Amino acid sequence: MESAFLVRSKACLVKGFTPEDVVKQLVAKGLSPQQAQAVVNKPVVLKNGLSHSQAMTYVESMKKLGVQVKLERVAKSQPKAKQADVYPQLLAQLNRQVAKPAMSRAFRNSAIVAVISSLIAPLIYFAVIALLLAAIWQYYALIMGVDVGNIYLNILLYVLPGFVAVFLLAFLLSPLISHNYQSADIELDRKRYAKLYELCSALAKAIGVPAPHTIRVSNEVNASASGSALKLLQGKLTLTIGMPLVACMTVEQVVGVIAHEYGHFAQRKSMLAYIWINRVSAWLGRCGYDDGIWLERLTKWRSETSSELIIITLAVCQGMLIAVRTLFRQLWVINLHLTRNMSRQMEYDADQYEITMVGSKKFVESSKRLHYAAAASGFASELNAMAYFEHDQLVSNTSLATQTVLAAMPSDIVERINQQMKQMQTQFYDTHPADYDRIKRAVAANQPGIFVCPLPASILFDDYERLCRSATHKAYRATGQILDLTECLTDRPNWLDAPFGEPTPLRQAG
Repeated sequence: MESAFLVRSKACLVKGFTPEDVVKQLVAKGLSPQQAQAVVNKPVVLKNGLSHSQAMTYVESMKKLGVQVKLERVAKSQPKAKQADVYPQLLAQLNRQVAKPAMSRAFRNSAIVAVISSLIAPLIYFAVIALLLAAIWQYYALIMGVDVGNIYLNILLYVLPGFVAVFLLAFLLSPLISHNYQSADIELDRKRYAKLYELCSALAKAIGVPAPHTIRVSNEVNASASGSALKLLQGKLTLTIGMPLVACMTVEQVVGVIAHEYGHFAQRKSMLAYIWINRVSAWLGRCGYDDGIWLERLTKWRSETSSELIIITLAVCQGMLIAVRTLFRQLWVINLHLTRNMSRQMEYDADQYEITMVGSKKFVESSKRLHYAAAASGFASELNAMAYFEHDQLVSNTSLATQTVLAAMPSDIVERINQQMKQMQTQFYDTHPADYDRIKRAVAANQPGIFVCPLPASILFDDYERLCRSATHKAYRATGQILDLTECLTDRPNWLDAPFGEPTPLRQAG
């Protein structure tokens, strides 16, 4: 949606100015004494219908006169586009097949290295388990029937190794147990959102990937196409669209982001390998960097007993546990060294689908816009959390809050984000290339794109505001820390009028 801004006085003055001085300066600028006095004493709309740059210039000029003001975003009066009018035009643009980019040699080579690495690591993982079982079996086979003539020494001989072995096995096998996490996403009904499903299916067909089996919305400034290995083989993918992303982008920008996510699945074999690699990395990471609860328990048990035998047993368990964790930390680091390059090459490959769909120029605009939205979301989230802990107040629509903060983002903050993006360098452990590396490739490709729609992405949902609120509320509940939302929700908290702070440190865009 195109935005206009109004500037409203706050009925307070800039430090160092007196009411008399301000009134005098306002009169000198053409206001009547009565109007100038009203600006000083109460909130008054000073200007309306300004662009963002005009509004920021006006804000600075009023500060020089000693008047504290704030920006408010308003919608320009224009006919609102209807889904019935828009969707046929969008579908017509997608009624063609996008040329499939060739897999680069760098991508192919990195995939081979990554797959081999992720086959070796699990072999080592299960070899450690097998060696532990074999060692304990051999140990008991050798000592069976041995009696050293002392009950405590016999316990030490027979019980301690078995206890240590069972403990280590439990620790090693725990990462293989599936972890169920509560999802904050909302699944969209296929009949209720038939037009959106049709659009996403048309985009998938143009790119040459299976259409999403399920579409979900989230409360993140992001989008993703996901699925397990089985779902990928079956062609049953899940597309997740962040409502704050929708709030801050146009239709063509969101379609470009989705095209990028679909691009990951255009190379199905590579994606299957990537799913396996991520699983292996997760296994190793959980073994090497678990939450430390086992070590905490062992320390606690040692402090609560006076038995030397038990203390020795627990100390041995701790030593073995630390050794095993150290081994798997090193395996995890080695695995990252050998697999992250593949991840970055996959991003470059998926970028080609977005560039082909919306063009090089729009790719650059979307990359920057995504970072602006992420910074606005980070600032809004920080203030929202502070308002909750201090005043039991939560914004009822974080997508709208993010959009409002983004619309009022000062130009110096925008420039600072641009500078941060330019300074970011691709690091060895990064899963995504630095954005300016990706932007350089997009500019070099010089693609015109085949899809154009500058309308706000909110037009894709006929119940956009309700979905935004639902995604917000479900995200709050998923934290497990908010018991009663009805008591603390507010449409426009005070912090929405706060000056924009430091931008949240940038991460690579997805």
